[in-house]
Amino acid sequence: MKQKIILVAMLVLLAALGVWCWYWYEHGGQAAKLARSPDVADRLRAIRLLTGKSHSLALTTLDHLADDAELSVAVQATRAIGKAGSDRARVLVGAILRRARTGRVRGEAAAVLGQFEGTDAKLLAVTLAEDLDAHVRAGAARGLARLHARAGLAALVGALRDKDPMVREVAIVAIQKVIGARFLFSPRASEWVRERQVDAIVKALEKHKML
Repeated sequence: MKQKIILVAMLVLLAALGVWCWYWYEHGGQAAKLARSPDVADRLRAIRLLTGKSHSLALTTLDHLADDAELSVAVQATRAIGKAGSDRARVLVGAILRRARTGRVRGEAAAVLGQFEGTDAKLLAVTLAEDLDAHVRAGAARGLARLHARAGLAALVGALRDKDPMVREVAIVAIQKVIGARFLFSPRASEWVRERQVDAIVKALEKHKML
């Protein structure tokens, strides 16, 4: 009888251990371990495992990886946080936009912010108009396109005069997406040509009371 009790106790213990292992795995334990690996491939795998998950361990791990020295890891981690879709994820992405060391990561954060309904278009508009890094400005334009908010339209039109052609290219695509109409604009044409094209775009938008 005593042996049966011991056997049952051991089975219960094993079952509990199995449940704990499953919980640990499902809630990011394996990914958290991979995230600490010196191997870039392991850290990227951790991001893939956590993409779409919004629990605390997943977001904390991804937020840590968003500061990774390897650019591909930091960018992918920022993108993965955005896919969580929660308010906490939005706050974390906003923090990455403020603190990231490289323009590419900050630009990705700005673009990802456009996926959240709670994002203030004015934040992205100011970033587009004032940030010193072209990648960040382009990311802000992508974010405004995703947000699909006309509140950022004036900033997007202003970005058609940006000194960087990459930003101008993203801005015209964003404008067309936000208002659902196409305009003639050549981002890499001469300044003389671009100015006249921008003037025509502004007149069209003002005519329809969009600016």
